[in-house]
Amino acid sequence: MGPTGKRVQIILLDTRYHRTPLLKWPQGERKTPGPYAPNSDPTATILGAQQWKWLEQQMQVPAEIRIIASSIQFLPAEHGWEMWANYPRDRERLLNLISSSGGQSIIISGDRHVAEISKIRINDRRFDIYDITSSSLNVPSGGGNAGEPNRYRTVNDNYPLVNFGSIEIDWNKKDPQIELTIHDLQGQAVFLNQFRLSNLTAK
Repeated sequence: MGPTGKRVQIILLDTRYHRTPLLKWPQGERKTPGPYAPNSDPTATILGAQQWKWLEQQMQVPAEIRIIASSIQFLPAEHGWEMWANYPRDRERLLNLISSSGGQSIIISGDRHVAEISKIRINDRRFDIYDITSSSLNVPSGGGNAGEPNRYRTVNDNYPLVNFGSIEIDWNKKDPQIELTIHDLQGQAVFLNQFRLSNLTAK
């Protein structure tokens, strides 16, 4: 949507209906705070074949920015609860799809009952992917996940209280400025990341 030069595409993913059942750590071998282990089976999937085909088509639609909504976190890989990292092949596949489509994608996610902002650098094409997690409006963790590991976190820790997120794009600049913000219940910024569209664009 939007005029050429300011087009924003919003893609909503279903990350549960077609998902291969989550794999749990064997008893006594748990290596993460959460119970779920990475599933390296080549048939294990989050999206399923039909949704993957649809997504690949959607990623070819002309847009200056793509906002990809995932119910579970895409970038964090260490907490062991529901996340794309439980399916490393699908996670890598989406990273490659974003890269081959030119980057310019922001992931929005929830589920965790905390808020945080994560970022990964795709070194071979010199661009960033952000995952902004806003969760939750009704059942915040209250601090139970404080200090949880996340090597991709751009902020000091997660935010455990009621929160909401926002994305602002300033198209008036030659290289549009983007703000990702986590707000508290009063609307004040708790976390804020500012960057340019060129930071998201594959080189």
